[in-house]
Amino acid sequence: MMMRKLPAPVRLPGCWLILICLFAAPAAAQHPFSFSDLLAMERIADPRVSPDGRRVAYTVWQADLPANRGRLSIHIAELERQSFTTIPAAGEADDANPRWSPDGRTLYFLSTRSGTQQVWKLSLPDGKLHQITNLPLNVGLFEVSPDGGFLILSLPVFPHKTPEETREELAARAARPSSGLVYRRLMVRNWDTWNDGIRNHLFYYPLPHGPARDLMAGMDADCPSRPAGGAEEFALSPDGRTLIFTAKDEGPREAWSTNSDLFAVPLPPGGKAAPPREITANPAADTQPRFSPDGRTLAYLAMSRPGHEADRYRIILRNLADGTERTLELRAEAAAGGDRSPDSLVWSPDGKTLYATADHLGQHALFAMDAATGKSRLLMKTGNTTNPQPLPLGSGILLAWNSLSRPTELYLLGMNGGESRRITRTNDRRLEEIRFGKSEDFTFAGARGETVHGRLVYPVSFHPERKYPVALMV
Repeated sequence: MMMRKLPAPVRLPGCWLILICLFAAPAAAQHPFSFSDLLAMERIADPRVSPDGRRVAYTVWQADLPANRGRLSIHIAELERQSFTTIPAAGEADDANPRWSPDGRTLYFLSTRSGTQQVWKLSLPDGKLHQITNLPLNVGLFEVSPDGGFLILSLPVFPHKTPEETREELAARAARPSSGLVYRRLMVRNWDTWNDGIRNHLFYYPLPHGPARDLMAGMDADCPSRPAGGAEEFALSPDGRTLIFTAKDEGPREAWSTNSDLFAVPLPPGGKAAPPREITANPAADTQPRFSPDGRTLAYLAMSRPGHEADRYRIILRNLADGTERTLELRAEAAAGGDRSPDSLVWSPDGKTLYATADHLGQHALFAMDAATGKSRLLMKTGNTTNPQPLPLGSGILLAWNSLSRPTELYLLGMNGGESRRITRTNDRRLEEIRFGKSEDFTFAGARGETVHGRLVYPVSFHPERKYPVALMV
């Protein structure tokens, strides 16, 4: 691949130690990396390959320092040639969550250009924009069905209330002279957000005009989970007739429980929608359901120890015909300590391979696992790989990649003899003005004789005969 060659990766069991020597005097033509440079870097995220594998849509975040905020825009890159387009901006609006229609002629996305966050679409042949939803609440995220006939979208609602009733309740609360709340159970707060009884629920939205139907009606639980869950927590079957999602429906035990389960909902919902059916009994976390391309197998991630938020994930393959399951362990090597904890899953187009990302020796690596045997191999072992998406016919994998000295860009990893190349160069001009100190890995003996791995980052103009102050990060 056209990637910068990085130092050999390292592993740390339990924690990371990084020694950062303070910057020395900058070179004349460039300057040391600074906080201002960090803010100036544009952030690429959420890449989505078109159904024909010729284009990728993705978001770019840019800092707007005068407004003290960030701005999101959507870009489209041609994979076969260096051609880029951007969805035209609309004033202060943000655009996000790009999703292709099955025929690749329409790009759906979220936008605040109407005043609230709703689903819009861009017609690729003529470039026209149209608003799709006009719901009383902000749409959190969405996915397009395999046949393009409906959306699965998330809305923040009170359990047992419709979006309209939720908006009315929120307006009534805002009109009160006081803002106090009475909590009769935990959780009270998620990171920087107070829990006010609102839940993220998934809705069925038939195109083109709805109406939205709550598929989690009555559930006092979230999907996507708070505070950082996303579309990876639910999946549509290839025929579009089943939705499977993950949720922690634990009642008063929610604050102490790590038991998220998988639930199934038949589609389309009938006149009286059936309640979601719990399909896993594991008392620990189950998440990230993924249907195989033929719809016969469900892959998902599962922990085994209840109450342990940092337990290792294993890959579960469920035969949807008879319900039998196989457990696969992602391994970088057969020796003790070679196990890895996957944090994302995606099937190859032929259903024979599972691609997974996982922490590996101080990097975030990409693995390929044989779905039949469970044998895995490393595809990308340096830097940090995210969002792998196989192209049709298995010709390559689109992925996002970054390192300690390189911000995220998109790359195409060639497969079966295909070419590997870089797709985006969003921050190259900024990087030309910056000097980074070299970095290297080292090890030392820790508690119980365990090998502890660390990373040493030198000053930009390091001289071995000088002394420097050191910042120690553990």
